[in-house]
Amino acid sequence: MQNHRETLLQKADRIRQEKILDDKSIEFYSDLFEFHYSKTSIWMELNAFPSVDDILNISIESGLTGIPDIAIEELTKSIAELGAIIKHSQGIDTDKAVNDFSAGRSNIEQTIGFILKKSSDDLVAMSKTAQMDYEKYIFLVVNWLKPFLIAFRKNSAKMIKDDHGNYRECPFCGYYPDISLISLEKDGSRYLRCGLCENLWRYKRIACAVCGNEDAKKLEYFTGENNDRYRLDVCHSCSGYIKTVRLNKTEDIEHCDLTIENILSAPLETLLMQKGYMKL
Repeated sequence: MQNHRETLLQKADRIRQEKILDDKSIEFYSDLFEFHYSKTSIWMELNAFPSVDDILNISIESGLTGIPDIAIEELTKSIAELGAIIKHSQGIDTDKAVNDFSAGRSNIEQTIGFILKKSSDDLVAMSKTAQMDYEKYIFLVVNWLKPFLIAFRKNSAKMIKDDHGNYRECPFCGYYPDISLISLEKDGSRYLRCGLCENLWRYKRIACAVCGNEDAKKLEYFTGENNDRYRLDVCHSCSGYIKTVRLNKTEDIEHCDLTIENILSAPLETLLMQKGYMKL
């Protein structure tokens, strides 16, 4: 896994100068990314993932059961640590959610299933039970599960399906992409990056990442002034969009930290949201 904290600190001066984040927010993301990195390392060492009888034919999108006890213990510990980080930095009361997840394996496995199935109605109900705003609840849960699923993906490479660029959702965990990448070094190939397990997969060059629309007349992109590295790919069919990073021929995909690129391109995204477009 990339160390997003290191990249963030390298780019911190630019982030401050461009007023993308203030010092308090940079400190928060630094703590969050350190949580991701350290927990992913722990998961890789534990290697405590659900068993899969036929990893070539089974997708985890249907939900997870049979998580080893040691993994449940680590997930319980992790949610308490992340809840404390968010509560301290953002002033968000995460206590009820943390207590709910600490109640036993059923709540943890059920929540993982809801996230992987993208069951918004069930997640809304859980956020109300946790007495949290829905978006803040999803932020908590996604960042809690991210290290576990990153390590699970790395440990289960043979589970990742290849459908030659037809998947709009992650071919490993089924979650939504959070950013797109076009690599000139790879002959202009386009990739999507999973917002949960950080899987990167090839996708169609001319197609909406939200609804799959391939009518070029209904697709458009916007770039910032004097900076064509970042663009917003917009679909007039569904009013959805995704941010895209354009890498030049000398940039290696493996060394591009898309999590930090997502932060650096935030000002461009804000302008589009004000016009009524929606992100996944």
